[in-house]
Amino acid sequence: MTRRRLGLILLASALLAPAVRAPSAFAQSTMHMVESFPKADAIMDGRNTRFSVKFDGPVDHHASRLVVEQDGVVVQILQPRLNAQPNTLYSDGHPLKPGHYVLRWNVRGMHGEDGGGAITFTVQGKG
Repeated sequence: MTRRRLGLILLASALLAPAVRAPSAFAQSTMHMVESFPKADAIMDGRNTRFSVKFDGPVDHHASRLVVEQDGVVVQILQPRLNAQPNTLYSDGHPLKPGHYVLRWNVRGMHGEDGGGAITFTVQGKG
């Protein structure tokens, strides 16, 4: 192999190396919530059992989780709908009794990025 050919191979390898590493850069990113229902600190009727969290990118609905907690105890494990919008975790739950709750999520993006968070809300009236 000539020196010129070896030089070209080394140059091409150096130029392609960042592109090969790019997917790992995605995996280190974080998903961010941009909208939720209920909104943080909302007061809602206990019969309204729909929950949604919208993110800044497409999510892996199979690998993401939503739970409702009260006083640090999980009271509902919600199953995200697989046919929801690509960037939204959406689920129906059971009616909730009056009280203070936390909607908590762990999300996995379609490029391997992770995210998590929580919002508090209050239920008034009959559950």
